Amino acid sequence: MANDQPAAATASPAPSPAAFPTPFIDPNWMKTASAFPTKLYASIAQEMLGMAARHLQAQSDYIGKLATCGDPAEFFACTTDFVKKSGETWVDNNRRIATALQAHGPASTQA
Repeated sequence: MANDQPAAATASPAPSPAAFPTPFIDPNWMKTASAFPTKLYASIAQEMLGMAARHLQAQSDYIGKLATCGDPAEFFACTTDFVKKSGETWVDNNRRIATALQAHGPASTQA
């Protein structure tokens, strides 16, 4: 046999615990949570959830209108209306998120 070393000597070493940090196991991890801009994150999350709800409602309304279309002209009119409203909603959603950023972002905490 070419390798006369015991198996334990040739096995790779166990990884260091520092190689796989687990911040939630450390009881001090919550001390850094106060540094997070929680109002900002909560505000943006609220706006994004509202955005999703509005868009899902618009999609539902659009599909309902499509179900009542009797000819291709009505179909294209419904689709055009949906695309127009989607663009308006997109602009409104971005305005809402920008407002949340201004109200709760880092610049709002500076005096």
